[in-house]
Amino acid sequence: TCALPIYFLLFHYFFLLTAQIAMPSTIKMIGTKIAHPSPSATAAIVETVSNKKTKEREEASEEAEKIYLTDFDADDVNAFSYMLNGENLSFHKDGDNWVYDADPSVDLDEDSVKSLLTQAGKMTASEKLDEITELSDYGLDSPQNVITIETEKDTLTLDIGNCNEMLSEYYIKKEGSDDVYLTDSTTAKLFTKTVDSLKASEDTESTEEAEPSEESE
Repeated sequence: TCALPIYFLLFHYFFLLTAQIAMPSTIKMIGTKIAHPSPSATAAIVETVSNKKTKEREEASEEAEKIYLTDFDADDVNAFSYMLNGENLSFHKDGDNWVYDADPSVDLDEDSVKSLLTQAGKMTASEKLDEITELSDYGLDSPQNVITIETEKDTLTLDIGNCNEMLSEYYIKKEGSDDVYLTDSTTAKLFTKTVDSLKASEDTESTEEAEPSEESE
């Protein structure tokens, strides 16, 4: 008759003992505070996000203000030509290969030609001039370079005039338009490459001609 109370007391004792062991860790978990960023860290995060948004707005504004003189894909170009040292250099595309019209035997570096045309596809001007008087005032009556680019859609001709020494920029004009623009020297001098600079190098030729050798069994 006394066995039941004894078992009950033992069970009650072990229950209390287990509870005492578990309670400190439970209390510790409940009492743990969630870490929050300090005011200085929060300010730094806000400043970083703000600077990023400001930079994105500035870049978008700069892009919107750009004046594009050309807009085409290099792969759509069928032929192009330009003046260099008084000589007209012209090229046309034959299948996937570019050919120098004056000497078709010249082996041109396809990557060099494509790079040139890729840059030409996004030529920009820094400013459109107002109140144009005489084209001779800008060297456009007798351009130092005439660039012609024939694409799948149309033919574009650009005249490069004198350099504005004060701005270090060049006058440029599209044929068929009365508008005259200013463009940077990089754009103005894009088509000043010699034929030799467009030739495939010996390394390029050897790579193209090399074929993988088969191991002898």
